[in-house]
Amino acid sequence: NVPRIAPQRLVLAGGGALLHGVSLLLAEQTGLPVSVAEDPLNCTALGAGRTLEDSTYACVLHAG
Repeated sequence: NVPRIAPQRLVLAGGGALLHGVSLLLAEQTGLPVSVAEDPLNCTALGAGRTLEDSTYACVLHAG
């Protein structure tokens, strides 16, 4: 099966994004452009917090 959504680029987040040469290696291996998130150590937590505050996602985010 061929995926319906193909990535057009990779954005690295987390501590691994800061490893020297990792973005270049991934770009070479995947053939995709690779960038590092603006604040790779905090961007996932910040994005999750924004999602929790956005009422658009209230129907899919709930405490169980």
